[in-house]
Amino acid sequence: MAVGMFYGPYIVSLPNQMSNMHWGVFYGVQFGFILVVSALSFFLIPGKPKYRPASTSTHVMDVAVWPVLKTQLKSFNIMLLTISFGIITGLLTAVAAMLTQILEPFGISSDISGTLAFSGILGGSASCVVAGLLMDRYHCYRKLLLLLGFATLALLIPIAAVSKGAGSNMPVQIVAYIVIPLVECLVLPMVPVGLELIVELTFPAPEHIAATVLLASMCLWSVIGMLVFSCVVGDTPTKDLAFIVMLIVVIAIAMGDIGLCFVKEDLKRNRKDELDEKRSDSDLLETKIGYVYHPFRINSICVSLLFPRCFHYFRFRCTFT
Repeated sequence: MAVGMFYGPYIVSLPNQMSNMHWGVFYGVQFGFILVVSALSFFLIPGKPKYRPASTSTHVMDVAVWPVLKTQLKSFNIMLLTISFGIITGLLTAVAAMLTQILEPFGISSDISGTLAFSGILGGSASCVVAGLLMDRYHCYRKLLLLLGFATLALLIPIAAVSKGAGSNMPVQIVAYIVIPLVECLVLPMVPVGLELIVELTFPAPEHIAATVLLASMCLWSVIGMLVFSCVVGDTPTKDLAFIVMLIVVIAIAMGDIGLCFVKEDLKRNRKDELDEKRSDSDLLETKIGYVYHPFRINSICVSLLFPRCFHYFRFRCTFT
């Protein structure tokens, strides 16, 4: 996605200005990029996972999809998380898709818009790694989701205010160059954090059902956002229309953040993992105690080392005494 947004504007322009050679180069680059990524994935990704597999992979669960889905849809907590998460991530995805049209009235070209999106996606990928480390260590899914949501809102308010009150394009351009990559660095980690949280809330139900519902909400709100923003901006975007789009986004994300505040965190899967870990540790400790500190075994080991020939006789006497 990042590479496509970066080099796309340099190859593809208006349809009436494109030749067959341009289209061939464009699709050739796409094919080569996919081929390279596939080859790297085949040779570099290990065959066995590093971390614990999902519970549905280790336990065979005879579960029908529709009853589980209906049960999850009846839960107010899960639906509140699904809708709030979908509003925040979906509308910002729609803004990213229409970034060129929104920034055009402020003198920002499509090339620069693609570069901003490229840098933001790269930074967001690095932020996902940091978010993953925090989740593995602290299991703070809800707090991390709230932090990312409100930080995104705090970054969007200045750019909306500047787009309305600035007399020239320079302040908007400066704020856009700084804010847009930072917003993407905050939005992309929200996806894995939200998925982990909804899996915790719906455990022991299969993970793929809850994750699909959450991603479907994001896609639905993204489609709604693109339709609404396209109707607002139209064919000839202006500064006032771009401000209306930003105002809609700020209000919607504020509502999504408020909704996330009322989501109750229940780490069911984490408690199950801790219980299983304690059981495995206790079983291992009992095994070690039974093997190392059993009197007969200690005597047998000592006798076998000091008097090998008397070992069988000693073992026989200890067994029947």
